[in-house]
Amino acid sequence: MTESSPNTASNGHGVAVAFQDMHRWYGSVHALNGLSIDIAPGELIALLGPSGCGKTTALRALGGLDDVDQGRILVDGKDVTDVPTNKRNMGIVFQAYSLFPNMTARDNVAYGLRLRGVDGATRKRKAEETLELVGLGQQAGRYPHQMSGGQQQRVALARALAIEPKVLLLDEPLSALDAKVRRQLREEIRRIQIMIGITTLFVTHDQEEALAMGDRVGVMSAGRLEQIGPPSELYDRPKTRFVAEFVGLTNRIAATAQGGTVNVFGTAVPLLEGST
Repeated sequence: MTESSPNTASNGHGVAVAFQDMHRWYGSVHALNGLSIDIAPGELIALLGPSGCGKTTALRALGGLDDVDQGRILVDGKDVTDVPTNKRNMGIVFQAYSLFPNMTARDNVAYGLRLRGVDGATRKRKAEETLELVGLGQQAGRYPHQMSGGQQQRVALARALAIEPKVLLLDEPLSALDAKVRRQLREEIRRIQIMIGITTLFVTHDQEEALAMGDRVGVMSAGRLEQIGPPSELYDRPKTRFVAEFVGLTNRIAATAQGGTVNVFGTAVPLLEGST
């Protein structure tokens, strides 16, 4: 399935991303089966689906952490399919915070800048500015063990943003947090993403999370994109039974559709436009 993106507002920092007929096999498992998505500059796409559906494989392919066997990945109009990870300039946040325990929050955030040869004074300034952005300006001198899980994930987000990446990749970043912190942090991530206008791919198995955060949500199953669209469209007009069951609360009943109506228990009910 191929879906074009809508016109999404951007402050100029976002870039367009395109998955073109991507395939990936792991032995006999077809992890990506013809995945095609166009992501607009500054858009946040949430990929939603159960474990093993291919959503993380797609994210890792965009980040250069995994190969594709067929298809192309375009970023800002350039083919990056075979470009090494360290040349793609992607900011990645995983479920595990992966912070260096012997470094302060400031030094953790500055780490990527140091690898890029940025001088010490600039690293310090940029790290502190980014920590302010995620609400941790006063925690810059603390070590990971002195911070809560939510604070550590904010540091991980700041580290990903400090390098000014072309695209932000979020792989189940909130699943290790408790429900209250998860809600707070997803709102904060969305606020920051909109404010800086960065193109973002967000992977989750949590329906509420995807519907709350995504400009559009792509529902995946067995390596295929079942449907992609605004949250309200997926919820109100699912195109397949899988989408209906995975995204919303449904009760299936036997019925007969004919001539724009459906007969349920002897009563004719009008079908929604476009329904069959």
